[in-house]
Amino acid sequence: SKTRLYSSIAGLIEVLPLAETRRKVRNKGTMHPLTTRSPLGLLAASAMASVAAGQELIKITSAEQMALLHLAMDTDHDGSLTPEEGSKFLRDMNRETGRMQAMGIMGNMDTNRDGLLSLDEFREDVKHFKTISDEKKEDFANHFPSFDDDGDGSLSLDEALPLFNYMFPFRQVDSDGDGLLTLKEFRQIAQAKLQNAPPQEIEKSEEEAKSIFAGLDFDGDGKINPKEHYVYESGLYATLTAWEALFRMSDTDEDGKVSGEDFIAVRENRQFPGSAAYHHSKEWVRRIEEVVKEVQAKKAKEKKSDEL
Repeated sequence: SKTRLYSSIAGLIEVLPLAETRRKVRNKGTMHPLTTRSPLGLLAASAMASVAAGQELIKITSAEQMALLHLAMDTDHDGSLTPEEGSKFLRDMNRETGRMQAMGIMGNMDTNRDGLLSLDEFREDVKHFKTISDEKKEDFANHFPSFDDDGDGSLSLDEALPLFNYMFPFRQVDSDGDGLLTLKEFRQIAQAKLQNAPPQEIEKSEEEAKSIFAGLDFDGDGKINPKEHYVYESGLYATLTAWEALFRMSDTDEDGKVSGEDFIAVRENRQFPGSAAYHHSKEWVRRIEEVVKEVQAKKAKEKKSDEL
């Protein structure tokens, strides 16, 4: 969630204060291994100082950026990053993005303002969808319980996200309207981009679609259901695939852990420039920088308030 991501970055700033601060930090009774006196800590502190000063780092993938990315993902602050830590951090980031995009829709539907969407609220809201047939509206309502993961009769924002995806992007490619996507239907997503494309590019795209389809088919039934499709549509599948590639490039000794120095060194890997891992890591850093700015602004405001 945004709160979790915000807290994670706020904690990072507490561990690694701005470059001019040289105090040592203690974590759970032991000396923290990553203080601003360490080379990696200085890089991350320098990055945060630049962000606070309004400088844009995202134009290049700098050593400072990679250090900041590593430390943001290293949630237990032990100096080593595992695949699970990075994956959890990115899942939280992805979830925050989805929530922000859907808050307006949820706010309009949630008439009693309890933070949950009931079936009655949902039915009442979709009545006003003039471009959707009554048959489709009834179909949406019939599928409502399938998104209620905890079975409490209402949908939280996280549960509602796949429902909203089902109502719009999913239905556009579900040509037979059976609520499941075949490989043929899934390939429709890329068809518009492949018009007039050379045969080699079309063949490559079809192979990629087949691979992605298999990766999304978590229950192995040969079709993609709305929740599986949401993993693709939300960008989570691409994010985690890029993360796996970045970790694989960084973990040169294959010990299942990556240090900040490994992250910085990955920039020299010939596979990194222009790769999905490269482009995604730039976006992750950009998001972290946004939160750093927000945290720094809040801290500055609190300090100013205390001085008054």
